[in-house]
Amino acid sequence: MDKKNSIERLILSRCSKYHDDGEVLKLLEDRYSVDSLQKSYMVLQSTDGGFTKAELLKSSSSRKRRKKKKESIFRSLIRPVEQKSGNNRHSKFYGKRTKNTFKQFIKQNLKLQKDTVKDPKCLDKLKDLAELPLCSKILKFEDFQEINRLWNNYAKELIGTTDSITVMTSKLSTCEFIGAFVEVTHSGCINNIGQKGIIIWESQHNIIIVVPRAGGWRSDISVTNPKYSYSELIGGLRIINKEGTRFKFRVNVDSESPTSTEEPCYIEFEIIGDRLMVRSIDRANKKFKNHAVRDIEL
Repeated sequence: MDKKNSIERLILSRCSKYHDDGEVLKLLEDRYSVDSLQKSYMVLQSTDGGFTKAELLKSSSSRKRRKKKKESIFRSLIRPVEQKSGNNRHSKFYGKRTKNTFKQFIKQNLKLQKDTVKDPKCLDKLKDLAELPLCSKILKFEDFQEINRLWNNYAKELIGTTDSITVMTSKLSTCEFIGAFVEVTHSGCINNIGQKGIIIWESQHNIIIVVPRAGGWRSDISVTNPKYSYSELIGGLRIINKEGTRFKFRVNVDSESPTSTEEPCYIEFEIIGDRLMVRSIDRANKKFKNHAVRDIEL
């Protein structure tokens, strides 16, 4: 250590405890000597902070109880799912997501529809299939009529007062179709032709509609007693592929006038499923060109 240019010496000289340089030099020599009482390290001993061991255990247990009380609402919702699944790695980290919950809900309804028509002999004895307990859990067309009414108002405001069909089609091509009442006019699957229902979900390749009981093309033809299959009598959900399928829907363009006795005026549109094989999010920014398309089967 250079005592002449020592920082410690300068600091200690300004301290009021030491009166002359001799005391400062003596302190510095003892500070950096091996045999002196002053050491160049400090020993820290563990302390209990003034509490006994019993008090420390009591405080730690109270902190644990507080942590249990402050559990989040989301955690309390997904805990029953984790307990049912056991050591399932996915349920521990992901829990219940909206998308997975909706898929599970759709699968359960489709399974209920299949389980209902498994025993035809039992169904023949019933006058109304709605008496079955399983049918009460299947989605009903009547529950979605209010959504269809909201969609009609939405489509009517979207079209506006324009009379140009080109402007109407360009606006409707980018709109949301969930809630629209559609009819399948052409499809590669024969069973889908004539299906009518309200769209409740749309993806890139498929749509899901809820159909009424004992409804469809058989109720439109002039038949005194049309015969329906068990699946048509039950109703429920139908998954329809967009590829090779054409849908028809109509929009009420009349102004709301409760005193009017005339029939409402509708404009019918036809959707080509091959040209709508995009997600509804991407379709909002997609520009559809008005030209002939060769790969559409008419």
